[in-house]
Amino acid sequence: MVSQSLTQKANFLTWLTSSTSVLFLWLATTIDPKCLGKIPRRHLKADSGQEKLAEIDGGPIEAAKSVFEHIEEGLIKNPDQKAVICLHQDKNHLSQLIATGDPSVSPAEEPRDQSDECLTLTYRQLHHTAQTLAAGILANNVKPNSSMLMIIPNGGEYALLVWICAILRITYVCVDESMGDSSSYRKLREIMKTVKPSLIVVSSENRALAVDFAIADLNLATPVKICLADICQVGWKSLLQIMKDSPWCAVDPGVLLDNARNDDPTRINSIIFTSGTSGTPKGCPLRVSSMSHILSSQSWLINKDNCARALQAAHNSRGIAPAQTLQTWKAGGAVMMTSKSCDVGEIVEALQLHKPSFIALSPAMVSAIRQRMQVNPFETGSVRSVQVGGEATTRTCLSECTALFNNAKVFANHGMTEGGGSFLWPFFDTPLEALPRFGELCPIGKVAAGSTVRIWRGCNVARRCELGDLHIKGSSLLRQYMSGESGASFLDDEQGRWFVTGDTAMIDNDGVVFILGRTKDMISKGGSIVVPAAIESFLQRRLKLQVVVVSIPCKNGGYESCVIVEDQADGEISSWLVEEFGASYAVRHVFAITELGLDGMPRSGTGKMDKLALQDAVMRRLEESVS
Repeated sequence: MVSQSLTQKANFLTWLTSSTSVLFLWLATTIDPKCLGKIPRRHLKADSGQEKLAEIDGGPIEAAKSVFEHIEEGLIKNPDQKAVICLHQDKNHLSQLIATGDPSVSPAEEPRDQSDECLTLTYRQLHHTAQTLAAGILANNVKPNSSMLMIIPNGGEYALLVWICAILRITYVCVDESMGDSSSYRKLREIMKTVKPSLIVVSSENRALAVDFAIADLNLATPVKICLADICQVGWKSLLQIMKDSPWCAVDPGVLLDNARNDDPTRINSIIFTSGTSGTPKGCPLRVSSMSHILSSQSWLINKDNCARALQAAHNSRGIAPAQTLQTWKAGGAVMMTSKSCDVGEIVEALQLHKPSFIALSPAMVSAIRQRMQVNPFETGSVRSVQVGGEATTRTCLSECTALFNNAKVFANHGMTEGGGSFLWPFFDTPLEALPRFGELCPIGKVAAGSTVRIWRGCNVARRCELGDLHIKGSSLLRQYMSGESGASFLDDEQGRWFVTGDTAMIDNDGVVFILGRTKDMISKGGSIVVPAAIESFLQRRLKLQVVVVSIPCKNGGYESCVIVEDQADGEISSWLVEEFGASYAVRHVFAITELGLDGMPRSGTGKMDKLALQDAVMRRLEESVS
């Protein structure tokens, strides 16, 4: 009886094991992945990749070099090729300085075009002139490891000063020219109090007056003061006067350059200020090693194939500008500068007349250029690479960009004022229709050498394909803001110091990273994260209408999505969203803008969509329907 009982139990266990396996197999093949309510089902795979953690180390990066060693590569490669083209400055604008620097050198022969009437500097001219000016600065008792505050536009002077800072190992601080206006005096005062510059360069007499007032107001030691205008206040010098002081410098030029090549990697190379939530500027100090990391890890971005004329449309106070300047010089190309920051009119003029080979655009700029080309078509065949960034990039945007620049490689890229160089684009040979995507949102690429990226959910690293907070660790990132406060922007653990970007992101099973928008804009629904930008881009492509998503409170707590369309829209919008993204993306409320009592989509003074106004209009509409 005991033997029979044991046999029966063994048979039962065998059947149970077999049945359980069948049950698990049935569940795996029949449960719709969208019921997980986490991610678009296209990102779920049948293998065990779902169990991978969303943390990727990009591997080692080469040892940090000095910034001068990086840009010296361009000087060595192309000494007599153009290093600077300033579209808004006359070709004779710096003739007195350049003639004094090295009058015997002329640019190498290139095909003539409209740029021949603009200010151009070869690498040899840039380097020799910068050396002479550097000697004059030293003669005025500005020491290495001090700081220079620049309140100037893009142009030949900016290029010279950045090269000088690399030679002298001086920290350069670039701020918007509006800081010299009376309306921005409080911000200027705060920046000068923080930086305490040994040298200040301004573009005009009015800005010189503002700086003098701030120096007296703060009781600062008087710095060396340079004004680019022909006439300026007492106590200010021109660049030509600084150059005339150079014979009084007793430093051997060879020793100066050797010291530049052996710069301290922990020295602060540059400081860019970004607005904090309080409106007080936050200084982002990047070390020499940080900039070296960016220049090494992003060598794929601006290279020998596209560096001939890299259009720098952003003002030098924007984080992208100094990095692009140095990357172009590292590759041996020419930095092509416009006068206004990110001005579509100037960008279009540059495309029409000056044949840039590299250009960086935001999605809004891509749309604006497309509209102008529809009215007045022009040739864009000179462009070899187009970087799209600044906000979430959609497949439609990349498609539009590819159509506009049909000879160019088009890609998305990511950077922050706090640092960059953490991603690379592996999809140059991937057809656009095969590009991985989250709804219509495109990836930012894979993790580059020297950086570690993770997705943080709650108190742990997320799983692959789960949404969470984007954390980045690497030598390209600042360690703290100038104030010394880190707040919620940094997190320390046994691995090191992480920068908490404030973005919501995802890493898929193939290690591809998607940055989906600011965390503060996400909607939390039933434990899942709903991405408004994903809904908006998906519906806009399907409906061919403008769509905005806002969050509204639920009766049972939490929030839900509400879709607002610029016109009446046919179709089962909620069903489409569930089909594409999963159950958590279902919506109960869809309104045409006219149903909210509005004539059109409201916008702020800066042109951005005013979601708060839309949210208020939705809540009024819902309250009216209840009453």
